[in-house]
Order: sequence, then structure tokens, then C-alpha cells
Amino acid sequence: TRTAAVGHSAVVHAAVAAAEATGSADAVLKAVRAVMASQRLLFTVETLEYLRRGGRIGAARALVGSMLDIKPILEVKDGVIEPVDRVRTFNRALDRIFATAGEAVAGWGGGVITVGQAGRPDLTADLVRRATAAAPKAEVRPVEVGPVIGVHGGPGAVGLSFHPPL
Repeated sequence: TRTAAVGHSAVVHAAVAAAEATGSADAVLKAVRAVMASQRLLFTVETLEYLRRGGRIGAARALVGSMLDIKPILEVKDGVIEPVDRVRTFNRALDRIFATAGEAVAGWGGGVITVGQAGRPDLTADLVRRATAAAPKAEVRPVEVGPVIGVHGGPGAVGLSFHPPL
């Protein structure tokens, strides 16, 4: 799928919905390809420590970023993690991610947002609230990010997948 975590969840949900609606393998494949072609996946982390431990960023960058409370906004694009932006504070990073999703969903006239967090279930209600406020016409689905992604992003990693309605 050339995506991860919340992106995988969005693809699987579309496949299951198509299978239940039609029972056709062709419809399932069409739904999977539609989500893969149109979805965006943005994420941020609450702390840079786990990106440093995993070798994604160097120790100096992690130290300076932590001191300045800089949070990266990253995107999974064609299976590769790419930087999108850097902002100060975790809340501003979340604001930017949700605003981006809200603009896309508004442009599509609706859509699906899958929002996930790693190791911080206390964030789920706030993430759903933010997604709903940013994109009132979207179907919002909360998911728990699995341990493999959670290890790399650390507790408080938040991902957001969004795509047009199928």
C-alpha cells in the first residue's frame, strides 16, 4: 500500500466496505486502489527522542529541537517519509495537520479521516474532536497505532490519513 498505520487502516476499511457491499473482488481492488491513489498521511511526534533512538534524526538535531520545542510534520508519500514542515509545540503541529486535512476534505465535498495515536489513548477524544471541527463533512475514524509504528514515533505520535469519499 506504500503507507503505514492509519493509512493501512483506511485501505483495509475501504476493502471491507466494498466486500460487504458487493462481494466482488474487482470492487474490493477498485476501492483499495482508489484510497491508495488519493489519500494523504501526515503525522507528528510529541517527543523527538524516539526518532533519535531509531536513527531517523541525529542527537544534535534532537537536542536543539527538544530545547526549542520544535515538532516535525511528516508525510508518508509513496512509501517514503518526507518532511513537510516544522513548527513550535505539539499543539501547533496538530493544528497544522488538522487544518490541512480540513482544507482537503472541504475541496472534495466530504471525505474520510482516519486518526490514530500511539500509546496515548487519552488523546483519542481530542483528536476526534479536532478532526470533526476541521472537517465537519468527513467521516472520522479513530484507531490505535500499533507497536511497530509506536516504537519509531514514541508515545504521543499522531497520524492522520485522509481521502475523498469513495
